[in-house]
Order: sequence, then structure tokens, then C-alpha cells
Amino acid sequence: MDSIKIITNATPDDEIPKAFQTIARGFIITAPCIICQHQLVTIANEYDLLEFLSNGDIKYRKVTFVNVLQEGLKLKLFVLDKKKKKLLRCTHTLNESTCNWVLTDLFQSKEQLLNDEHGMLMNNMTEKEADDKLLEFDFS
Repeated sequence: MDSIKIITNATPDDEIPKAFQTIARGFIITAPCIICQHQLVTIANEYDLLEFLSNGDIKYRKVTFVNVLQEGLKLKLFVLDKKKKKLLRCTHTLNESTCNWVLTDLFQSKEQLLNDEHGMLMNNMTEKEADDKLLEFDFS
């Protein structure tokens, strides 16, 4: 009579969902530590890194985004500290809803905001000119 022996009672791990999608020059990162427009983080762009210290203080750094990796449930972000010229690694466990750091583009400089507004204004003017050309009729 054949018998089946149980060698291990471990079940295979559930598939771990990927926390980011790769796009042309960056990543869409779906983690609570990323507070950027559309969760989009672009390689070589500047961001603000806020670290929440155990004593209640917040440490602010201006950083350049370098890369992101995922190892199991660990999300690892690599950024370059603009002031100290040091490469930093920020780690977040994906099944945790709280973060001890945040990468954001919410605190852009006034100059950057003006550049963005100027770009939007120019795009709107170009679209308006295109709309005006569509409305021209020749009734001769």
C-alpha cells in the first residue's frame, strides 16, 4: 500500500504585490511614505525628505531621488542628500501603515511653483490658440 509522507507542512508564500511601477524616467510608488502628485517619483528630481525622530522632532533634508527597490515586504528608497552629498537609504515595511519618513514634492520653492504656473499658462494659451483656429469659418 502506498503512503504519502508529509515532508513539510509549510505553505508557499502568498505572492507579494509590487509596491511600485516603473515608467520612463521614474516610478509610481504606492506607499504611504510617498506624498507626491500622482505618487510619481522621477529619477534625478529634487524632493523633500522628512524624518520623524523618536523625540518628536522632524528632520528636513533636500534630496535627489536615485532609485527604489523592493525585497519582499521591504521597500527601499535611495536618495542623495543635497547638502551633505551622502547617499541615504529609506526603508519602509509594506504591511505597516505608518512611516518614520516621508518623501514629498509639496514644499517646492516659490521659483519652482512660478515655473510650473508659467508652463501651465503657456500650455493653456497654446490650446486656446488651437481652439480659436478650429472656430474660424470661411463663408465666402
